[in-house]
Amino acid sequence: MDDDIADDDAAPSLNAPSDLTAEYAEGAVVLNWTDNSDNEDGFYIYREYVTAGEKEFEKIGEVGADVTTYVDEDFSCDNDANYYVTAFAGTDESDPSNTASPGLVICAPSDLTAEYTEFGVELNWTDNSEIEDGFYIYREYADKEFVNVGTVGPNITTFVDDTFECDREATYHVVAFVGEVESEPTGDVDTGLVVCAPTNLSVDAYYGDTLEDIDIELFWDDNSEIEDGYRIEMLVPDKQDWEELVTLPADSTSYSYTIDCGDYVKDAQYRV
Repeated sequence: MDDDIADDDAAPSLNAPSDLTAEYAEGAVVLNWTDNSDNEDGFYIYREYVTAGEKEFEKIGEVGADVTTYVDEDFSCDNDANYYVTAFAGTDESDPSNTASPGLVICAPSDLTAEYTEFGVELNWTDNSEIEDGFYIYREYADKEFVNVGTVGPNITTFVDDTFECDREATYHVVAFVGEVESEPTGDVDTGLVVCAPTNLSVDAYYGDTLEDIDIELFWDDNSEIEDGYRIEMLVPDKQDWEELVTLPADSTSYSYTIDCGDYVKDAQYRV
């Protein structure tokens, strides 16, 4: 009789959760599972790091009844980890769910900058990983897809994209990689519109129709197909600031003007 009473009063068994998944996103591991019990007080979440060699599960959190997701914000990148979840009611605990892993998570680079120079687009970033084999550099022109435009080795934090095409705007991001595994990308950075610069500027100065005048002629190559015009500036010795001389319409490739001999500055510099 006592045995029958004990059986009747025994707490119903807890069904183990199932279908556990683990996905790394935005600096945390997101866990989702199926709740197969209708009498749990909540769920315990367990984690073991694989890469670090700990190989021992520890409880890292718990959620209430009927909750089927958990975000592990304390996960350390440059690691792989295994997770499982159990249901609990009081001091009773179910069998564990299946084990799930986000896979190897490489610490992503950050602080990417992009600056256009005469040699191409110079990229610089911060290396946050201690295990990367190197970095992939990705570029996207407007309305196109990101493509890999370069690779550098571990601990290198700069790259010059000398294949960038001017008269365009591009977006870049960088990822760290280990084997075939890539980290999350840095934030995207834009170059802004880069107009193809004029080249081969030449300046000629000679006497005009009278010896009292100096004719000055400037010539250059127009390399852009999108310019609105050209601005010619002059720097006079003993002055620190460039002064605008004239603004010209698009497709211009020369400019000439005449000054009095007394106003001619032999060592003046020009730029277009």
